[in-house]
Amino acid sequence: MKMFFIFALATATISPAFSAEKAAPENVRAIMDERLAPKPVKTEYFEGAFNLSKSSKVSVETPDPLAEAQRQTVIRTFEAYWGFAPSVSFAENPELSKMKPEGYRLEVSVGGMKISARDFDGARHALKTARQLAETGRDGDGYYIQACKISDFPALAFRAVHLCIYPETTPAELEKRVRLAAYYKFNYVVLEPWGTFPFESHPELSFFNKAFSRSELRRIVDLAYSLGITPIPQLTVLGHASGGTNEGGKHAILTRNPKMAELLEPHGWSWCMSNPRAVKLLEEAVAEMHEFFGNPPFFHIGCDEAYDMATCYKCRSRPVGKLLASHIIHFRDFLKKRGARAIMWHDMLVEEGDPRWDKCTANGHAGTGMGEIYKELPKDIVIADWEYDERGPLPEGKKPYPTSAFFKENGFDTLCCPYYKVSNIKNASAAARENSLFGMMATTWSRTMGSTGRVLFYTSANAAWGSDPSKYSNSWKDYRCNYNTHMRTMDIDSGIEKYEDLGTTPNVGVVRHLNQPL
Repeated sequence: MKMFFIFALATATISPAFSAEKAAPENVRAIMDERLAPKPVKTEYFEGAFNLSKSSKVSVETPDPLAEAQRQTVIRTFEAYWGFAPSVSFAENPELSKMKPEGYRLEVSVGGMKISARDFDGARHALKTARQLAETGRDGDGYYIQACKISDFPALAFRAVHLCIYPETTPAELEKRVRLAAYYKFNYVVLEPWGTFPFESHPELSFFNKAFSRSELRRIVDLAYSLGITPIPQLTVLGHASGGTNEGGKHAILTRNPKMAELLEPHGWSWCMSNPRAVKLLEEAVAEMHEFFGNPPFFHIGCDEAYDMATCYKCRSRPVGKLLASHIIHFRDFLKKRGARAIMWHDMLVEEGDPRWDKCTANGHAGTGMGEIYKELPKDIVIADWEYDERGPLPEGKKPYPTSAFFKENGFDTLCCPYYKVSNIKNASAAARENSLFGMMATTWSRTMGSTGRVLFYTSANAAWGSDPSKYSNSWKDYRCNYNTHMRTMDIDSGIEKYEDLGTTPNVGVVRHLNQPL
């Protein structure tokens, strides 16, 4: 085995014989498990605790050698989490290749800590788990981690959270949400600016004086990559063209540039698919965003809730289904040339009134052929199925997310996308796992604050990881103690000091867009 630093203490010190250890009392096990999000696959706790200090020894094993940059990242992570780096040794263990991707084993005894991981991501996940377990020494002597043996891996390979960047969103708020997503072991974050992207090619797409600064947004994008979470940009190329919500009635484009109305449908909500100048503008905007985000492997093109699509005199004279299919395929091809796969919302691909989608989200216009265009779409488009379980109970015998199973059966990689209701989130995770779907993407919209934000982030993290639903609940301890502790940790990591930026809620004088109590 090749080593990095000195691996003088072998198995006896770093890998204790846990079978000889005495199990920790039940109340200790409960306290430790409560601290973790997402909940690991298997946890065991023993009597005693490891004193993590600058002089302690930690070993990290992977099947293949970690690159020098990855080793340095591990060391810097210790420094970021605890203010110092212990003596860290690195070794290879080919047997760990049998672990599942991103899997890890964390072994802690009084004498040391050992991380065995399938890959670099797994090693980083182990450190997040260790940080959540750690507590400060009562005598200023570093940190203590309960002796334990934890085995863990994600059930879903694609675990995303969708965040909106509203004009009301501050850089501090966005940064700590991205940090929290990474801390909760999501591996993708979809960032959707609502009239706030700092376009150089088309600044008219943003609200006046409300675009993020390029330097601030670039810093947050770079931060996401450094934390091991891939940022995915979103720009809707169909509905939601206003940059504002239906409820708010604001329009980023037309209020200041009414002559641009020719690029949009008469109501101004959807882009005109028949206007080549509109398509050209969108191409340039998509290309700029994709490059700004570091050319990630995915780009979300939206395409939901296009209520007024094809209502202008040019569009309405053409077969609507064919027009929509051509529009989607155009941007899929455009992104493919850039090395990215298109992600799109599902709802315009299933027709309202179709009995198959009773109680499901279906916004395709009945009788237009929109419900058939999935047959024409390339199968490398990722379908993001948002079903929020708020349309009444499903008919007897019908499982949640039938639309997800439908798109999977027809050859598409599909994401279950829940919102803030606990049952909805758990159903999304179950559907994704039972149907072997591509993954899950939690949506947050305007509900990232307060009690709703706690439920959404905490529950979604557990669900996306595939944690046993019985291990995370609606309890006060879960949502208020643990989530608040984790959010405070993100405040510290972000260097936030201003009162209105701290914690999970703004101060009473700050108006947040559409935040509503649970």
